[in-house]
Amino acid sequence: MNQGKLIECPSCKTLVQFKRMDTNLKTCSCGAVVSQSTLQSKIKLDSIKDPVSVIQVGTKGTWKEHEFTVLGRVQFFYEEGVFNYWTLECSDGTSKLLGEAYGIYSFLTAKNIDFQSNESLHNLKIDSGYVLWDEGPVLSLEQKNSLFSIKVEGEAFCIDSFKALLDCSFATESGTHYTIFEGDGFQKYPYLAEYMDFDELRFENLRPFKNSSFSFGCSNCNNQIELPLYPYTQSTICNKCHHPYSAKANFRFAEQKILKNEIEPYIPIGSSFNHKGISYTVVGYLSKAERSSGYKWNEFTLFHPNYGFAYLNEYNGQFTFAKEQGNHPVLIYEEFDFFKYEDAEFELYNSYESRVDSGSGVFAYNAFNNNSFFSKEYIAPPYMWIKDKDSREGVFWFKAEYYSRKQVSKALNNANIELPSGSIEIHPLKPVFKYTFLELIITTLMAAALVLIAHLALDKGKLNKELFNQSFYFKDSSNTFSTTLDTVELTRSISNIKFDVSAPVDNTWTSVSVILTDIISGKEYSMEQGVEYYSGYDGGESWSEGSKSESGFLTGIPSGKYIVSVEGVRESFKIIPVERLSVKATYDVAGSKNLIHTLIFIVIVSIVLGVIRFQVEKSRWTNSPFYDSKFPTNE
Repeated sequence: MNQGKLIECPSCKTLVQFKRMDTNLKTCSCGAVVSQSTLQSKIKLDSIKDPVSVIQVGTKGTWKEHEFTVLGRVQFFYEEGVFNYWTLECSDGTSKLLGEAYGIYSFLTAKNIDFQSNESLHNLKIDSGYVLWDEGPVLSLEQKNSLFSIKVEGEAFCIDSFKALLDCSFATESGTHYTIFEGDGFQKYPYLAEYMDFDELRFENLRPFKNSSFSFGCSNCNNQIELPLYPYTQSTICNKCHHPYSAKANFRFAEQKILKNEIEPYIPIGSSFNHKGISYTVVGYLSKAERSSGYKWNEFTLFHPNYGFAYLNEYNGQFTFAKEQGNHPVLIYEEFDFFKYEDAEFELYNSYESRVDSGSGVFAYNAFNNNSFFSKEYIAPPYMWIKDKDSREGVFWFKAEYYSRKQVSKALNNANIELPSGSIEIHPLKPVFKYTFLELIITTLMAAALVLIAHLALDKGKLNKELFNQSFYFKDSSNTFSTTLDTVELTRSISNIKFDVSAPVDNTWTSVSVILTDIISGKEYSMEQGVEYYSGYDGGESWSEGSKSESGFLTGIPSGKYIVSVEGVRESFKIIPVERLSVKATYDVAGSKNLIHTLIFIVIVSIVLGVIRFQVEKSRWTNSPFYDSKFPTNE
């Protein structure tokens, strides 16, 4: 790209050299803003006096295949909020935009799109779906901000036509994001917005963070209120009279409705909170309540120069850490109470409007106009997605995760801070059980399959050697017999013998005992197995019970030579007694008994875990207004 123009500063007449042709704003050393385009605006352009950012002109970074150097930024002020668009000079000679504020970062690439109509985006409704170009996706309008002021640092690109500039954020259900600017004459400037975390940009040459020096006088008590982190903090509470204030479009702070109470936060403002190695500072505290149910909770605003704002929420002694996300679920159609995101299924747990009762410190955005915000919480423990929606300001998504009191204490560097203990109720995000019922069923089937496979594999190595197979007879009127068979040799270190016993029993019984005696040690191993069978008629219907054949096992038999003794007994006093019984002995066989016992154990454990999981879920949903629909009663 050829070098830009040499423009005379309208304030000090100094010649200002533009580095690029595709930038149009640059700050002069005198503080004035110089333009190299025909840009005409009713909005006053000013230079940034308090950077309040670690990114600076000359900062280098890399994202994906893009290596870039920061040239400058335009800072857009909206009715509530501020956003930076940094101009990047990439190593391939192109320029890009990097959106940044509040810890949200997005890489913007200009797109050539033919819109279906020239209708103003002002007419679109927040959180509604639209198709804006032919064969385009359904886009959900998430945020819509009207510009009232621009400040500039370094050399930057800005939409030429911004007498009434509108900044809109859209997203598809698949997670593709677009930023579309609308200027004069409803001219639209679309960009593909790709969100990332701070660490993904691999910044170099960042500047040391320096806080802002903004202050104003309290109209109630004349106290001078210092507002750190301005312009990102647009609301505060006087530390003397506790009157709340919020920023207006004219850079003035207006007093808000007086808060109900004056409660000192149990985590002091200025405390350090370490979240996964990131040291946040507590900058604000609010006591909040649901308007309908009256549930109250505490919210601590956290700030880090690189990672922006985050929130530590506490209800009933249980904590969550929440942070706004650029990449988030997109629900264009909310007819379902659940959605799947990042391989987890999130269920609607709560919906409410909230109010602020008291607080102290400073806050991002306007913390006191959230009466119009409607919040929905979707849970998949230990995580939760919170959707805050205002029909005028937009949709904001926060990802929250569970924090135990012990984790909070550790994150506060074990400072001498007394945290509320609350009750032993199960927090909706407390990860008591991480598995779902479907995962439990799948795990049970997989465990059973592995046991079966292992059993079949072991069966392949069995000898299945027949030791003897013969019939034994009762002599004359004797109801017993006893005999000794040939010596048998067992070769496996430890194994078993299966005995198949059968007899022509009919309304009677017989039993056999087999004793193996080790020739060397004299140790005996015995097995007894009975056979019985009964049948008859009762009420004109036949019945039977028992069987004419049964099986018995000897297990844990070591190798060696054994004398085999067989003893039999039959029921006495029978007119037609059993004459014989047969015994077949098979050495080293596959036993299904252990297999069945193992499978039964797996099923029982799964059932117990399932019952516990169900009870935990019932407890988890106790405080949810959707409890009855999730756990309906029979009443």
